[in-house]
Amino acid sequence: MTGPLEGIKVVEISMFQQGPVAGMRLGDLGADVIKIEAPSGDPARGFMDPQAMSNNYFIEVDHPEWGKKKVAGFPWDFSETPASWRRRAPRLGEHTNEILSELGYLADDMKALKKEGIIS
Repeated sequence: MTGPLEGIKVVEISMFQQGPVAGMRLGDLGADVIKIEAPSGDPARGFMDPQAMSNNYFIEVDHPEWGKKKVAGFPWDFSETPASWRRRAPRLGEHTNEILSELGYLADDMKALKKEGIIS
């Protein structure tokens, strides 16, 4: 493929999503991408492994913003209290005010912390 990176060789030794996607993009721009993996292959291929899926190593969740996504499952399986995905992880600073309130901070204290750039 011709492109602005034609004639450039890239050795891609990364794993999981970000690295291989970057390697693919570089290839799309014309670079000659050489992927090097461990003898067992890229661990990300486990996402598609039927055994891993049947053991719930990866589960599909319906994320409120990203839609259906595969994520790491749970490393345990209890018959009486099964693990489940209930909600997304909080964003950075999403619960700061509630936590500080529980610790005894007043609204004026939090405004001062925000003004000083200590919290967002």
